[in-house]
Amino acid sequence: MNTLYPYFIIPVLIMSLATAAFGDSPVLRNQSLSIRFNADTGGVESIRDLSSGHGFILSPAPRPLLWRILLRDAAGKTLTVDNAQQKPPATEANDSDHVQFTWDKATIPGDTGYLKVQVDGDLKPGDSIAHLRIRASVKSPRYSIWQVDFPVISSLADPTRANVAVPRSNWGVLYHHQDSLLNGTYPSASWPMEFLLVNEGDNGLYLAAEDPKGWFKEFNFIPGKEFALTTFAENMGVLRNSMDNPYPFAIGVYHGDWLAGCKVYRAWALQQPWTSKGKLERRKDVPRDFKDIAAWFNASGDQATVVPQMEHFEKAIGAPVAVHWYDWHEIPFDTHYPDYFPPKPGFSEGVDALKKRNVVVMPYINGRLWDSQNEDFAQARPFATKNEHQDLNIEIYGSGAKLAVMCPSTPFWQDKVFGIVRKLVTDEHVNAVYIDQISSAAPRFCFDPTHHHPLGGGYWWVQSYCHMLGRIKKWCHQDGRDVALTSENNSEPYMADLDGLLIWNPRYPNEIPMDTAVYSGYAIYFSTPITLNDGDTSFALAQGRDFLWGAQLGWMGPALLEPQNAQKLAYMATLAQARVLAKPYLLYGELIGFLQDDPSIPTLSGTWRGWSGEAVPVKLPAVMNAVWKGDDGSIGVLLTNTDTAAHTYHIVFNGDHWGLADASKLLVTLKDGSSPANSQTVSGNHFTEDLEIDGRSVALLSIRRK
Repeated sequence: MNTLYPYFIIPVLIMSLATAAFGDSPVLRNQSLSIRFNADTGGVESIRDLSSGHGFILSPAPRPLLWRILLRDAAGKTLTVDNAQQKPPATEANDSDHVQFTWDKATIPGDTGYLKVQVDGDLKPGDSIAHLRIRASVKSPRYSIWQVDFPVISSLADPTRANVAVPRSNWGVLYHHQDSLLNGTYPSASWPMEFLLVNEGDNGLYLAAEDPKGWFKEFNFIPGKEFALTTFAENMGVLRNSMDNPYPFAIGVYHGDWLAGCKVYRAWALQQPWTSKGKLERRKDVPRDFKDIAAWFNASGDQATVVPQMEHFEKAIGAPVAVHWYDWHEIPFDTHYPDYFPPKPGFSEGVDALKKRNVVVMPYINGRLWDSQNEDFAQARPFATKNEHQDLNIEIYGSGAKLAVMCPSTPFWQDKVFGIVRKLVTDEHVNAVYIDQISSAAPRFCFDPTHHHPLGGGYWWVQSYCHMLGRIKKWCHQDGRDVALTSENNSEPYMADLDGLLIWNPRYPNEIPMDTAVYSGYAIYFSTPITLNDGDTSFALAQGRDFLWGAQLGWMGPALLEPQNAQKLAYMATLAQARVLAKPYLLYGELIGFLQDDPSIPTLSGTWRGWSGEAVPVKLPAVMNAVWKGDDGSIGVLLTNTDTAAHTYHIVFNGDHWGLADASKLLVTLKDGSSPANSQTVSGNHFTEDLEIDGRSVALLSIRRK
């Protein structure tokens, strides 16, 4: 009997310590992650990486929030109810891998009705990501649910040390020690992927709405104060509506920087509907000539203007090019939509002339708007989006036209856009069509009951546009056609039926390539717009960085062809030709990281331009790099020198870090586009190399097992 005593006392002691540490607080806990909840409110008190001991909550609030629900009555009066206002929830827990909180009758102030709310949390053994879900319904003769904030996490992150990575705008943005609001709507250019990352040193926190349907939602985060994810309810204004487990919210930990966090999201994203068609290399529904594009030209006007410009551009670039053709129609820009026809005289002849030069010709159309001052708007009005008062949702841009936002769920609008694309392809012979705003603009609430979609929020907007695009894309590849479709910016849920995404927003120094960290090998991002009047160095820094991050370059206008910009055009041509050389990596591969910095490389300074044209100072290394993994398992190290003078870069390559840990020999091939490839065999999987890179040039090291 005595021999069993030591084995009996140890688990009892551990259990006692756990009770002392957590008391009656429910907790999700395994060997990697601990999320502790407040017993009185159900709110999150602690998020801790157990492998490092690091915590992400500054100090627990006395009564922390977990959810907040906005109610609204028929008169428009709003009321907010949250878990901290309520009595303690009924709680169930199961061996630290599952918790459940139930507010069976959460009170609504001043009302006899109530809310029923249930939150479930799960953390699987061996997993570093927990998932939370909410179910909410209103039991009131007066109120309807309009939005649900869940999860709400108080005192999240230390603003004096946290770096926050947000997947907004072109590539993603890294905010250092931010203490003001970071917010954006999904899906839109302001938040195109549904996650964010918090890094405090090497400790990373992953926050993601793992939603495969594309619910309309909003991220809000003030580091050090509150994180909240708002989901907009279906059937706003309908009494007794509900929000029943729309998707799980993921809270996880990882080690490393923002890139490591992006790979956590990539593992989830590659299982979703928008990547279900597989890798670009294997997709037959993405035109080969579109995949091959190395540089874009932004043109406007009639064929007598555009065709000579494109001939000049195509000769100068010396690699496959495309033209984004604006104002090909008689109507002024951003007016009279969608009455694009007739085109300017000679448009189809200009298209044919450029196609003979293997140029991809992509005219502009809009995928959302109808000019409400058109004579034909009366037929369109029933199919436009309406607010809760049944008034039109109107948007006004630079033209001043009052543009009604059409409802994508209606067959009328779906047929209209399809008909425009079909006419452009059939009558005007284009081999690509740009459909503006779809993957940029956020969904609009629509309350028109004749459209037969859930009123207000939900995922019907994304579902409707995916149906529209899918139908058009299918037609674009029937009967011998091979036509590309693109749209504005980069919202992920539309990717399956868009061949390219136009990332045209101003560049900023604090951008990071979150897009290609997640979707390299699955999506094509194009355009690297930069002003031409801030000097060659400013231009080169932007083009070189975007080249390394995977963009199809360009999207400048005819000013790029002027003699004073010859050096800019020459560097773009060098990068475009290098993209062709690096196609197995930049198009079909995966961005996996960056070499360690070489301190001997100088920093260059330049000026970029922000949204209002303000000067944005930028400082970047003269020689920048990126490391990509090819679909064949090889590693591509790309370097570009944005300076006019040559520089020698000291490369330290560690195969253990780049997925070549078991290699006994490496075949290293240097390609720079100006001389025959130079190959050498390296014993082991480590090597160093002092590589001299000429001014405004590119070098590619292709590294594989031998």
